Amino acid sequence: MTSTERDQLTRLREEHNDIMQQLALISNALAQSQSLSPEKLLELIDHLGSRIAKHFAYEEKILYKPLKMKLEKDSPTDEIILDHELIRRDFEILRRACVQYGTSSSSVVLQRCLDPFQRELSEHLRKEERVLFWLAEFKLS
Repeated sequence: MTSTERDQLTRLREEHNDIMQQLALISNALAQSQSLSPEKLLELIDHLGSRIAKHFAYEEKILYKPLKMKLEKDSPTDEIILDHELIRRDFEILRRACVQYGTSSSSVVLQRCLDPFQRELSEHLRKEERVLFWLAEFKLS
């Protein structure tokens, strides 16, 4: 594995941490009933969505495509790409709940969307680091 490829994996790991920290900040603010205006919350959610979208695009380009070419069919990259699609869909559900929060100021619906999204994303990122990053280090070297 080249130093550039190692740097790319390091960047992806750092982005995983940053995304989860941002999501935890949103979740903690809601759980502690901190006064987040609906506008500020939507801004934070939109920023999170943008970060996730950019991260997925980068990951799919620099990691998944080269790795899929090196592996046999039934590569775990296929499952991870499907995860990305599900996470994108679930993010849109979370965003709609955030907009609804803006009209009702009730965090119940938002929290019901945020908690499973946070678990789903966390499990997905762990799977990438356990499986795909290991494969990348092994197969792309």
